[in-house]
Order: sequence, then C-alpha cells, then structure tokens
Amino acid sequence: DIKRRWIEERCQLNRDEDAWNTHLQASWRLYGKENFEYSVIVFVNGYNMNMERPIAALFDFDGVVVDTEPQYTLFWDEKGKKYHPEIPDFGHHIKGQTLIQIYKQYFRQPEGLQDEITRQLLDYELTMHFEYIDGVVDFMKELREKGVKLAIVTSSNDAKMANAYREHPELKSMVR
Repeated sequence: DIKRRWIEERCQLNRDEDAWNTHLQASWRLYGKENFEYSVIVFVNGYNMNMERPIAALFDFDGVVVDTEPQYTLFWDEKGKKYHPEIPDFGHHIKGQTLIQIYKQYFRQPEGLQDEITRQLLDYELTMHFEYIDGVVDFMKELREKGVKLAIVTSSNDAKMANAYREHPELKSMVR
C-alpha cells in the first residue's frame, strides 16, 4: 500500500525519527516538508505500464545502486575525531549534506584544510568497494526487460566511477 507507506514515512520525517533513508531525513530537515511532493509515476508490479510514452528511470549511484554510505561514514568519522572531537559520530551528523555544505559549516579554517581533505577524499574514493544494494540489479533488469530506459546519475568524479566500472564492468551495459 503505497499511500499508507508514504504517510508512515512522512510521520517519521516530521517527528525527526530515524527514517529508513538518512539522506531523505537530512534533506527533509534542511529544505523543509513544503519542498517535497509525493506522486505515483507508474505502477511496475502490475506489468500494465503504458508503453505509448517512453518511460525512463534514473538511479542515483551512491546509496541507490551501490552501498557506499558506510565507507563515507568511516572517512568522515575520522575527520570528525581529528578536527571536531566535540561532535560525536561526526560521519552520521553530516549525512545528506554536500561537500560544499560540510566545508562551509565545519571546515572553514585553517587555510588549505579544505584542499587537504579533498585530496584525502579523492584518494579514499579510489580504494572504495562498490557493493550493490540488495535487489537493485534484479529490479533494473526487470525494468529493462519491460522496455524502460535506465540511467545512473551521480555527482561522483570520473576517477571514482572508473574504479566502480572496474569492479562492476556489467554496470554500463545495465543502463544502455
């Protein structure tokens, strides 16, 4: 029941409880509930998709296709211990924020610190592993079989994505 699930999720978000999606919770806090819209685009389970119109599905890479969140949490926890020991669990504290937001709020000083953290982050991303989110591969295959066009969208840099494609060479063919 999609409507019931959205009502439950919205209640959790409004109470600022631990939502199943920490990125959504952080965005809900940051942008406010008035900036979110709920709508059903198409039902997939019934196999009655209206194919008179082209249908496409966009998948965010981090957190939707692959589970990189725990690795980023470790990275940011390390930075938090070094630069912000007063903030426990720093990696979870900054979840859902962009790098620009993190730098602006927590790493303005000293001069050159942002460049140093950026270099460390880029090096770290080159060593990351990219485990698929459970069920995403089957879901993407099912959509493709039904004629849905697929794309992966990301703000990740080329070096990180090249590493991901080395680990999962089939990834590019899943979205063509």
